[in-house]
Amino acid sequence: MKKFVSWIIMIPLALAVVAFSTANRNYVVISLWPAPFTIEAPLALIVLSAIAAGTIIGFILAGLSGMRARRRAKMKKSMQMSVRPDSQTKAQARPQERHKERHKENFPETAGGRAADSRLHGTDQETAAPPPVLAAAPVILPPVTDGRQGPPASGG
Repeated sequence: MKKFVSWIIMIPLALAVVAFSTANRNYVVISLWPAPFTIEAPLALIVLSAIAAGTIIGFILAGLSGMRARRRAKMKKSMQMSVRPDSQTKAQARPQERHKERHKENFPETAGGRAADSRLHGTDQETAAPPPVLAAAPVILPPVTDGRQGPPASGG
């Protein structure tokens, strides 16, 4: 389906480029001021070259601007992989296991992906207190005015 859609778009685009090129075969002279260069070429070649150069520059700039976001997404994905030991395959669990080996003192013995000593993580059901309920204080806003100082003017 994807290939079909690309053909539907590319065939009319190619026909439009060919029609444009044959209709604009006249030679034009372009001077590159302040440089002493002049270029004589068909108008279609110059216009299509400018479009191609702009497209290539746009792709490069878009790729460079998205590089930081792609790097962050890759780091986030690798962090998520190290957090989910239950749903991993053995190949995916290897980096996490190496990390645990390097930092043994930070990881208690685990059973089924949960800490065996739940008191370390505050999940002991017998001693865990419910979280405190915080009540929000009412917010009193000043009345809305039209920006003038003093009482409203009388209409008279």
